Amino acid sequence: PGIAEAQSTQYVVTNNAAYQADDLDAYESDCDELNSVKIAFMANLSHYGSDNLAE
Repeated sequence: PGIAEAQSTQYVVTNNAAYQADDLDAYESDCDELNSVKIAFMANLSHYGSDNLAE
């Protein structure tokens, strides 16, 4: 009984770690997309210049 219980606990811990890693990857992916949007926005601002935006 003790061995089966230990194996079951190890399986749960391994699965939890895998789900947490997936969540972290999803979070990093969202951050990467947000940074890309910021970069594109800043590039557009510098391309059009602040004089055009003031009008």
